[in-house]
Amino acid sequence: MKFSISNAFLVMRKEYVKWLMNPRHIMLLLIFIPTREMIINPMIEVSNEMGQPLNVFESAIATTNSGIIIIILTTVYMVLISSFPTMDGNVLFYMKRMGKRSWIIGEIMFQCLSALTYTIVVYMVSILQTAGISFISNGWSIAVTDHDKLYGDMSVIQMDSIIPPNLYNQMSPYKALFTSFSLLCMFLIICSMFFTVGCMYSRKLLFFCLMIVQIALGGALYILSGSRAMWYFVICHAFLSSHYSMYFRKYLFSPWRSYFILAAIIAVLCLIAYRKAGKLNLDALEERRL
Repeated sequence: MKFSISNAFLVMRKEYVKWLMNPRHIMLLLIFIPTREMIINPMIEVSNEMGQPLNVFESAIATTNSGIIIIILTTVYMVLISSFPTMDGNVLFYMKRMGKRSWIIGEIMFQCLSALTYTIVVYMVSILQTAGISFISNGWSIAVTDHDKLYGDMSVIQMDSIIPPNLYNQMSPYKALFTSFSLLCMFLIICSMFFTVGCMYSRKLLFFCLMIVQIALGGALYILSGSRAMWYFVICHAFLSSHYSMYFRKYLFSPWRSYFILAAIIAVLCLIAYRKAGKLNLDALEERRL
């Protein structure tokens, strides 16, 4: 059966609705609770202590540049997406009717949409929690840039550990927001597509474990050492703050190189999934399932 864009959209919509209704989304609490305790509450406390508002986007920027939070939210996303592509029920009949290539394109579109939705939800939840004490402007707040200079060791909260200086010294909040968002979203697409490829080769559990190990090792290198070896782990390209030096306007690793690397990996995974889907023997899959 020839590829049909309308069939691909039907597959995407079907999977997306099923994903939204997945009861596993209760696991989002595993992100929002530590995010509030580690990032949101300290930022609110600093704002109240200094009597200065925050930039409305600073909480989201802080959330997506925290090594521990990124590890947690990526792992939760992997669990939420682990049931997809669905290969149960009448899916094999559905694939025959839609066409294998239309089906896999629809699945790729769904994976991208799910990663985008997930990232938007994480951002919006972070932003809404500090919206009442925030302003909207393309400038960093005094609470972020001057707190540690004024209070130093007198405060138990160090803003430099929440929003690193190499972000507010190097770029505007709008640029930091957009770049952090796009890098994280691209990495989540890689996670989901890696899992999709594993499904194509009937190695879902193996591919899931490989990605979890990559997330854990890469995240640990970023948090504990910041050595150049971390760039061999894809997750480290999702941390915007790791790309810049602390004070000098120069790259430690160009974000554009990270964009290229992430985009290239996505393209390769999509191509592998597309070619493998075209060779799937649906009759054999049905016999194996039965």
